Amino acid sequence: MKKALLLIASIIIFINTTKVFSQNEVSGTVTYLFNYYQGNKADVGSKVYLIDSTMFSKIKNYENLKNYSLMNSKRFLANSCIKSLAEYNSENDYKKLIKQKEKLENKNKHLQEKNKEDYKNIVDDLKPFNKKIEDKKKELEKWTNDLQENKALTDDEWNIYCRKAAESLIDLSNSKNVKTNTANGLGMFTFKKVENGTYYVVIQSKNRSGLDVLSFMGKVYSKKIIVDNSDIDVSYNFTVN
Repeated sequence: MKKALLLIASIIIFINTTKVFSQNEVSGTVTYLFNYYQGNKADVGSKVYLIDSTMFSKIKNYENLKNYSLMNSKRFLANSCIKSLAEYNSENDYKKLIKQKEKLENKNKHLQEKNKEDYKNIVDDLKPFNKKIEDKKKELEKWTNDLQENKALTDDEWNIYCRKAAESLIDLSNSKNVKTNTANGLGMFTFKKVENGTYYVVIQSKNRSGLDVLSFMGKVYSKKIIVDNSDIDVSYNFTVN
């Protein structure tokens, strides 16, 4: 009986040890949009960092770097909403209906029996336009609220946010505890013998730059991954946005 219990205990220890010290690979291919005619190319020379989540959380302003890609996307989406709203409000059919509606309202003619039907038809015709505008306003509000919570809404706030993220990236680059890799001639990178755990992958483009402080020397992408007895692919394409 004792031998059986010892055997079971040994198996459990072996399984747990195998799981904790399981060796995995974190790899991927980094590309960038060269132009809309020639398409994507390998982002040769881009830097890739693999950071243990515990170590990453000790880096000053690490959350700015961790959330940079997400905040940058939300700023792009917010600006897209603003552009769409301007286009919606300038549509000829919409402007024409608004003008007709205001004309009846200003003259108060819609209260007269002969104009009630015309007024109702105009209001009905405006409903799909108004819904489209209202939906886009709600979407804009969502992005702006998220950006405001992270102090990344205004241009001044965004500059400060990016500067802090850049400082975190410099700290990572100088840290001996961070695994680094460089994309090869095919844009590929591989981290071997990665133990199970939670990590952050940060990729800095070599060939696609941005306008803010952080991405001026190369656009940056970050992603949280969980390694659990399996290989992880963290491929990414840097676009012009």
